[in-house]
Amino acid sequence: MKKTMRLLLCAALLLSVQSLMLGCNRSGGEKKDTPKDTQARKNKKGDD
Repeated sequence: MKKTMRLLLCAALLLSVQSLMLGCNRSGGEKKDTPKDTQARKNKKGDD
């Protein structure tokens, strides 16, 4: 039981960290807006 609980805790931690990293990357990209981001945005709009 303890092992499974530990595995679940680790998985939850990894997921939360991953989502935090994604959130930071998104907000950072919108604030700074590097050429790559603008290009990607243009491509996305074109696809739609």
